[in-house]
Amino acid sequence: GLTVGIVPEVLSDRYARLYHGYGDGLNPVPPCWEFDTSTMPEACVMGADDAQTGAAWGMLFQNLLTFFFNAVLGSYSDTQGRRPLLLMSVFLNALVPAALVAMELIETMDPFWYYATNAATGFISFPSMVFAMMSDDCPEEQRAGRFAMNMAGFYIGFAIAPMLPMYMSHIVASWWSFALAAVLMVFSVLFLPETLPSLVNDSSSIEGSSPLILSSGESGEDSDDSSRERELLIYGAANDEVDLSSFLQATEKILLSPFREMTILTRSGILKLVAIGSFLSAAVYSIDSSLVLFYIEEHLNVREGDIAVMFLIM
Repeated sequence: GLTVGIVPEVLSDRYARLYHGYGDGLNPVPPCWEFDTSTMPEACVMGADDAQTGAAWGMLFQNLLTFFFNAVLGSYSDTQGRRPLLLMSVFLNALVPAALVAMELIETMDPFWYYATNAATGFISFPSMVFAMMSDDCPEEQRAGRFAMNMAGFYIGFAIAPMLPMYMSHIVASWWSFALAAVLMVFSVLFLPETLPSLVNDSSSIEGSSPLILSSGESGEDSDDSSRERELLIYGAANDEVDLSSFLQATEKILLSPFREMTILTRSGILKLVAIGSFLSAAVYSIDSSLVLFYIEEHLNVREGDIAVMFLIM
């Protein structure tokens, strides 16, 4: 939330300079965000269009990664633990402000790297891992309260954070965003424990067992075909004993698993309504985060201060 208002400005300016000749002359020119819509150079307008297109593609790949890997990694965390995936998710999220800082420090850096790091966060869903960890050691009757407190804290931060860059330069706000992400990473590594009950209660059981299941007849463990396929994909690639055809077959089944698992929607009309509501809500959020901010800054003369007030009201 700290950089939500400045990202469209920084990316639009960078596209204008790299691809549309803005600032190629001998005299320095002001950044694109210092112009209003009536005086904005054509190069800045074209740069804003490129930034908006890049944001749309980045959001598409982010959501596709979430769609294909959320169920797979969720099943993995149910057996191997939450903490490794949460740490990876925190690391991926820290790369986003790191890319923004790097882009402001390196004048020739392509905005593609910012969009790539942002899309990579869809590989492991941070909210999903947080909710899973909160559910592990919590009585069922207290889960709703925990989830509500977590979401309340998130939205309070998201409402207040965009106000802070109004009193900072773009580079300072970007550094603060990266610093907070780095602090979260250090805190997670040092203090966040494993919460999966089976690992907490008997950690030695995991250490004494092999993570790779080669075939259904080789082990007596109680696991279904889906679990074996997922473990084969995660661990089998580095094992010479696993032939390529088996690995490719497991990979194909895992990539198709989100579509197979959607058949659960046919069991209940309530599930269908919830799925439709989630789809529409996600569509609105995706449009707001990837397109609306770029559009209103380019065409409606909206700046980071206006965006901060908008998020505070929301």
